[in-house]
This record gives sequence, structure tokens and C-alpha cells, in this order.
Amino acid sequence: MSLLSCVEFQPFDDWDQAPLWRDGHYTSVDDGWPERLSAPMQAFMDKMDALRSPGETMVRKTAIDPVKMPAFLSGIQLVECVRKHPHAVGDPKIGELRFLIRVVGTDIVTSTGFDYTGRYMDEFHPPENIPIIERVYGAIVAERRPQYWRSCEPVTKRLDSRFERIIFPLMADCGEISHLIGYWNYDVPRL
Repeated sequence: MSLLSCVEFQPFDDWDQAPLWRDGHYTSVDDGWPERLSAPMQAFMDKMDALRSPGETMVRKTAIDPVKMPAFLSGIQLVECVRKHPHAVGDPKIGELRFLIRVVGTDIVTSTGFDYTGRYMDEFHPPENIPIIERVYGAIVAERRPQYWRSCEPVTKRLDSRFERIIFPLMADCGEISHLIGYWNYDVPRL
């Protein structure tokens, strides 16, 4: 299994026609990472690699210190993975988590026009988007590997923001994925 997964996001008018879905399931493209990441994305990848403990494949949540990441703070999103059923045991499956936004960087707020810090994703996204969000974010948790996503066209007619982002799973001391940390870059040229 590759340590990375990638999604190339294409614009669409109807969530039911999202190209991420194949036969009702989310599809990641494991060999789709760009040959060379943009400078901001590569710098974030390098930072995350530097935060990994020797011999571990993932970064621990305790390694994240905003004071040591000033260059990335404006594009950071920190998400807590909250079980829908808090007494469940073992690694959660896709759809068993809610995603609580703990930190949203100022570049993200400026680009989207919305600060959703302290809210669950299912509280501010339309209901029809929730299955896609659960699969996209849930796949990062289930696969325990980072995911790259690039949008070179407006995501919707309402939001004219081209972006690329990388989201890393963060491991709690018990070994479960407790959080996700992502870095968004909005300085993406049209293809």
C-alpha cells in the first residue's frame, strides 16, 4: 500500500455527479500525486516528515506545536475525529466519525468567506455533501496515510477558489487516529 493517496478534483454542478464517486463509493487514485509538489506543499510535507518520530509512519498529535509552525498557520486546518458512538472500540470505519473543526487558518477563512472553527462539518455543509465528506476524511483515517487534493477550477459556482491541500492523519498515544491536520494553498494556477 502506498503511503500517499491523491484525488484530482474536477468542478461539477451536482454533487450526485461528483467524479469522486464510482458505483456509490469514494475512489482515491494512489499514483496521482504530482511528480513535484508546489513549494508550499513540499515545505509542509517536509515539516510533517520532520515531526515523525524515528521508526513511525505517522505524526503523533503531541508533536504538533503551532509555535514551531508559523509559516503554515494561515493555511492550517486542524480537525478532531469524534466517534459518533463514543463507546465503540477499535479503529473506526468510514461513516463512524464526525469531524470537528478545531482550527481554521486565516487564508482559508479569507478564501471561503467563512470561519467554521468549533463546528462539526455536518453542521455547515449541505446534507447531500455529508456522505462525500465522510468518505474523503474517513478514508484518510481508515488508510492511515496523507491525502493530496487539487482543484484548479472553481469548486462550485458560488466559490471561485482554486486550491491544493494535503491532509495528514495524526496519531494519539494509543495508536488511534485522533485528529487530521491539513494545509491549504490557494495560490494555484489554472491548468
